Amino acid sequence: GVNVVEVTNAERRDYATSVIIDYTGKPYTVRHFADLLNVAQGNIFSGSAPGAQVDVVVIVGSDWRNP
Repeated sequence: GVNVVEVTNAERRDYATSVIIDYTGKPYTVRHFADLLNVAQGNIFSGSAPGAQVDVVVIVGSDWRNP
């Protein structure tokens, strides 16, 4: 039920922890990704991006391990 529109490298490669940014208020989608990727609540951010082409951005940090 999630439409992934792009998979690409982040603007930098030194993310120590994974991060989720919710641009358009999609709490269920954010929770799904947080649970799936084991992202801590402190690494989930809300931002406002009127006209954003995406709802949620997931940045996989170096802490991520394949379950």
